[in-house]
Amino acid sequence: IVSGILTWDDCARNSKAWGTFVSFASLVGLAAMLNNLGIVKWVASTITAQITAAGLSTVPAFFVILLSYWGVHYLFASQVAHVSALYQPFLLMMVQSGTPAVPAALALAYASNLFMTLTPYASAQSAVIMGGQYVTVGEWYKAGFAYFVFYATVWMSVGAAWWHVIGLI
Repeated sequence: IVSGILTWDDCARNSKAWGTFVSFASLVGLAAMLNNLGIVKWVASTITAQITAAGLSTVPAFFVILLSYWGVHYLFASQVAHVSALYQPFLLMMVQSGTPAVPAALALAYASNLFMTLTPYASAQSAVIMGGQYVTVGEWYKAGFAYFVFYATVWMSVGAAWWHVIGLI
Protein backbone atom coordinates (compact mmCIF):
# COMPACT_ATOMS: atom_id res chain seq x y z
CA ILE A 1 0.00 0.00 0.00
CA VAL A 2 2.81 2.40 0.90
CA SER A 3 4.63 1.70 -2.39
CA GLY A 4 1.46 2.03 -4.44
CA ILE A 5 1.60 -1.50 -5.82
CA LEU A 6 -1.68 -2.28 -4.06
CA THR A 7 -4.43 0.03 -2.99
CA TRP A 8 -6.63 -0.33 0.04
CA ASP A 9 -9.52 -1.12 -2.31
CA ASP A 10 -7.51 -4.06 -3.74
CA CYS A 11 -7.09 -5.41 -0.23
CA ALA A 12 -10.69 -4.77 0.78
CA ARG A 13 -12.04 -6.62 -2.28
CA ASN A 14 -10.18 -9.81 -1.35
CA SER A 15 -12.97 -11.27 0.75
CA LYS A 16 -11.39 -14.74 0.99
CA ALA A 17 -8.28 -13.34 2.65
CA TRP A 18 -10.40 -11.35 5.11
CA GLY A 19 -12.44 -14.46 5.82
CA THR A 20 -9.23 -16.32 6.67
CA PHE A 21 -8.07 -13.53 8.99
CA VAL A 22 -11.43 -13.42 10.76
CA SER A 23 -11.49 -17.21 11.13
CA PHE A 24 -7.99 -17.36 12.61
CA ALA A 25 -8.61 -14.37 14.85
CA SER A 26 -11.82 -15.95 16.10
CA LEU A 27 -10.11 -19.25 16.81
CA VAL A 28 -7.15 -17.69 18.61
CA GLY A 29 -9.51 -15.44 20.58
CA LEU A 30 -11.70 -18.40 21.49
CA ALA A 31 -8.68 -20.42 22.63
CA ALA A 32 -7.54 -17.49 24.79
CA MET A 33 -11.00 -17.06 26.30
CA LEU A 34 -11.32 -20.77 27.06
CA ASN A 35 -8.00 -20.54 28.86
CA ASN A 36 -8.97 -17.36 30.75
CA LEU A 37 -12.21 -18.97 31.93
CA GLY A 38 -10.34 -22.02 33.22
CA ILE A 39 -12.06 -24.36 30.80
CA VAL A 40 -8.76 -25.57 29.31
CA LYS A 41 -7.48 -26.52 32.75
CA TRP A 42 -10.78 -28.17 33.67
CA VAL A 43 -10.91 -30.27 30.47
CA ALA A 44 -7.26 -31.28 30.85
CA SER A 45 -7.77 -32.21 34.51
CA THR A 46 -10.91 -34.22 33.68
CA ILE A 47 -9.17 -36.19 30.93
CA THR A 48 -6.09 -36.69 33.11
CA ALA A 49 -8.32 -38.10 35.85
CA GLN A 50 -9.77 -40.57 33.33
CA ILE A 51 -6.27 -41.60 32.24
CA THR A 52 -5.26 -42.11 35.87
CA ALA A 53 -8.48 -44.03 36.59
CA ALA A 54 -7.64 -46.31 33.66
CA GLY A 55 -4.46 -47.21 35.53
CA LEU A 56 -2.01 -45.73 33.04
CA SER A 57 1.36 -44.80 34.46
CA THR A 58 3.40 -41.85 33.16
CA VAL A 59 4.99 -43.46 30.09
CA PRO A 60 1.86 -45.13 28.64
CA ALA A 61 -0.14 -41.97 29.42
CA PHE A 62 2.46 -39.89 27.56
CA PHE A 63 2.14 -42.06 24.45
CA VAL A 64 -1.67 -42.15 24.58
CA ILE A 65 -1.84 -38.36 24.91
CA LEU A 66 0.77 -37.78 22.19
CA LEU A 67 -0.91 -40.14 19.72
CA SER A 68 -4.29 -38.57 20.53
CA TYR A 69 -2.89 -35.09 19.87
CA TRP A 70 -1.49 -36.26 16.57
CA GLY A 71 -4.56 -38.22 15.51
CA VAL A 72 -7.12 -35.56 16.37
CA HIS A 73 -5.61 -33.38 13.66
CA TYR A 74 -7.85 -35.24 11.20
CA LEU A 75 -10.61 -33.00 12.60
CA PHE A 76 -8.73 -29.75 11.90
CA ALA A 77 -8.15 -27.95 8.62
CA SER A 78 -5.21 -25.94 9.88
CA GLN A 79 -2.02 -26.45 11.85
CA VAL A 80 -2.44 -23.01 13.41
CA ALA A 81 -5.98 -23.80 14.50
CA HIS A 82 -4.96 -27.12 16.03
CA VAL A 83 -1.95 -25.78 17.90
CA SER A 84 -3.86 -22.69 19.08
CA ALA A 85 -6.72 -24.74 20.43
CA LEU A 86 -5.09 -27.93 21.69
CA TYR A 87 -1.36 -27.54 22.41
CA GLN A 88 -1.84 -26.08 25.88
CA PRO A 89 -4.47 -28.54 27.14
CA PHE A 90 -2.51 -31.53 25.84
CA LEU A 91 0.67 -30.18 27.42
CA LEU A 92 -1.20 -29.78 30.69
CA MET A 93 -2.53 -33.35 30.44
CA MET A 94 0.98 -34.69 29.91
CA VAL A 95 2.40 -32.75 32.85
CA GLN A 96 -0.51 -33.74 35.11
CA SER A 97 0.09 -37.37 34.11
CA GLY A 98 3.69 -37.14 35.32
CA THR A 99 5.65 -36.28 32.17
CA PRO A 100 8.34 -33.63 32.80
CA ALA A 101 7.38 -30.30 31.19
CA VAL A 102 10.30 -29.94 28.76
CA PRO A 103 9.99 -33.37 27.10
CA ALA A 104 6.20 -32.93 26.97
CA ALA A 105 6.49 -29.52 25.29
CA LEU A 106 9.10 -30.77 22.82
CA ALA A 107 7.14 -33.91 21.93
CA LEU A 108 4.00 -31.90 21.16
CA ALA A 109 6.01 -29.35 19.16
CA TYR A 110 7.63 -32.10 17.10
CA ALA A 111 4.27 -33.77 16.52
CA SER A 112 2.78 -30.44 15.41
CA ASN A 113 5.35 -30.20 12.62
CA LEU A 114 4.13 -33.39 10.97
CA PHE A 115 0.45 -32.54 10.57
CA MET A 116 0.90 -31.70 6.89
CA THR A 117 1.33 -35.35 5.97
CA LEU A 118 -1.93 -36.50 7.55
CA THR A 119 -4.57 -35.08 5.22
CA PRO A 120 -4.79 -33.02 2.02
CA TYR A 121 -6.41 -30.20 4.03
CA ALA A 122 -4.09 -30.34 7.06
CA SER A 123 -2.08 -27.23 6.24
CA ALA A 124 -1.46 -24.50 3.71
CA GLN A 125 1.36 -26.56 2.21
CA SER A 126 -0.99 -29.50 1.74
CA ALA A 127 -3.41 -27.38 -0.25
CA VAL A 128 -0.65 -26.23 -2.59
CA ILE A 129 0.51 -29.79 -3.24
CA MET A 130 -3.06 -31.03 -3.75
CA GLY A 131 -3.81 -28.07 -6.01
CA GLY A 132 -0.95 -29.16 -8.24
CA GLN A 133 -2.67 -32.54 -8.60
CA TYR A 134 0.56 -34.43 -7.95
CA VAL A 135 -1.33 -37.11 -6.02
CA THR A 136 -4.92 -38.21 -5.59
CA VAL A 137 -6.76 -37.83 -2.30
CA GLY A 138 -6.62 -41.59 -1.78
CA GLU A 139 -2.87 -41.65 -2.38
CA TRP A 140 -2.47 -38.79 0.08
CA TYR A 141 -4.31 -40.64 2.85
CA LYS A 142 -2.33 -43.84 2.24
CA ALA A 143 1.00 -42.04 2.21
CA GLY A 144 -0.03 -39.84 5.15
CA PHE A 145 -0.87 -42.86 7.28
CA ALA A 146 2.40 -44.56 6.28
CA TYR A 147 4.37 -41.43 7.24
CA PHE A 148 2.45 -41.22 10.50
CA VAL A 149 3.33 -44.82 11.40
CA PHE A 150 6.96 -44.36 10.33
CA TYR A 151 7.53 -41.09 12.21
CA ALA A 152 5.66 -42.25 15.29
CA THR A 153 7.74 -45.43 15.40
CA VAL A 154 11.06 -43.63 14.92
CA TRP A 155 10.31 -40.81 17.35
CA MET A 156 8.87 -43.05 20.03
CA SER A 157 11.74 -45.54 19.87
CA VAL A 158 14.94 -43.91 18.61
CA GLY A 159 13.88 -40.46 19.83
CA ALA A 160 12.99 -41.72 23.30
CA ALA A 161 16.29 -43.61 23.52
CA TRP A 162 18.19 -40.49 22.48
CA TRP A 163 16.37 -38.34 25.04
CA HIS A 164 17.35 -40.91 27.66
CA VAL A 165 21.03 -40.80 26.54
CA ILE A 166 21.17 -37.00 26.79
CA GLY A 167 19.36 -36.99 30.12
CA LEU A 168 16.16 -35.32 28.97
CA ILE A 169 14.07 -38.18 30.34
